[in-house]
Amino acid sequence: MNSFSQKITVLLFFSCCLLYVYGNSPKRLSPTIVQEKEWELFSLGKNTKLSLPQPAYVYFSNGRIKGHSGCNQFSANYSIDNEHISIAKIKQTKMFCAEISTLEEQFFQALESSQRWTVKKSKLILKDAHHKRLCVFINNGQTELR
Repeated sequence: MNSFSQKITVLLFFSCCLLYVYGNSPKRLSPTIVQEKEWELFSLGKNTKLSLPQPAYVYFSNGRIKGHSGCNQFSANYSIDNEHISIAKIKQTKMFCAEISTLEEQFFQALESSQRWTVKKSKLILKDAHHKRLCVFINNGQTELR
């Protein structure tokens, strides 16, 4: 093999390596994908059969999350970047709904424990620091808060 052929071979090899590494790396999502949309709660932990008097949903906008737990309205501060999310200091109305009080408590705990996020197939998935799925929301197409 002559010198020119060796250089071409090496160049092709490194080009293939770069393509493999960067072509297979996970795509980073922009936080704007979750903002200014209503996300309806689909599952909480492993529970996908949620029996709520009203739909539970979240709406992210300008560092504030607002929503409904199925019983109470709530709001909190949030910060988000390409893979991390932080939701803090949830404030809620104080209606008592005995039939879902435990579920509502789990919902708020899941939101405040969320540290990672992703969107797959129009589903917003919130996870804890160990990548354990806490809750899943479906984008119901609404772009305004109820």
